[in-house]
Amino acid sequence: MHAFDGRPGSGWVPTTASPDSEDFSLDALGSFDDSITLDFDSPQQIALVCVLNGNGASWISYMRADRVRTVEVSLSLGDREKPLTRRTSLRTLPEYEIQTRQKLELPGSAPVWQKNEPSYDRLKLTLPERWMGIAVDDPHTIPTIDLPTHQVMLAKVEVWVHAEQ
Repeated sequence: MHAFDGRPGSGWVPTTASPDSEDFSLDALGSFDDSITLDFDSPQQIALVCVLNGNGASWISYMRADRVRTVEVSLSLGDREKPLTRRTSLRTLPEYEIQTRQKLELPGSAPVWQKNEPSYDRLKLTLPERWMGIAVDDPHTIPTIDLPTHQVMLAKVEVWVHAEQ
């Protein structure tokens, strides 16, 4: 819900801690699923998926939180077919661009000249890699060094579909 509320300071935070945190365990790594799945009521022609990567509330929040390095986008129609999957690399953005959306590459998109995009009823985003947050010297807090959060965050997920014809 927080990934769709339109606020850059709230977002989807999966349960897996980053490898440099005290809570990280290789034994528990296989039990976590850093993914979010959207099931649509009816098949949709998905035109565009964009994300706001990291905690976009402020520059300090952005740098302290882990950010997504790679997103795997999977599209499927029911349980009858194998999902189409494609990976997109995301960037860590400069200070005045932290609320800029980044476009995800979609698997199996139709060529430009083809009018009918395929329809899907499930969209899944998986986060296989992340950029680690860093300690930030914030003059507004005591102590002045704010440690990394060890949590990855997608502040916004936007899904655009083609209009029904």
